[in-house]
Amino acid sequence: MTTLDNHRRPPMPQVSRVIVLKNYLLLLTFTTGEVKLYDASWVLSHPMTTKLKDLTFFNKTHVSHGTVVWSKQLDLGPDDLYENSVAVKDEKGEELVAV
Repeated sequence: MTTLDNHRRPPMPQVSRVIVLKNYLLLLTFTTGEVKLYDASWVLSHPMTTKLKDLTFFNKTHVSHGTVVWSKQLDLGPDDLYENSVAVKDEKGEELVAV
């Protein structure tokens, strides 16, 4: 007999740290220790995110409740951040993990 609990997806890692880089790139550290790079430039074309075109505003991002936020109305969900970011690798090609 199977239950729904057996088919639940494990919870998505949450963001624990964000560093803003050039060209709307975000360097993210997740609760798993994974370090990933996220290109946030795609959000600039959305009508609700025009504030983010202002680099001074964009650079004020921070982590709140496991995700990246700029204000109460502007955030990116941790699922999107995790699934659409790429692992950062060292010179040996190994994925970086924060300690």
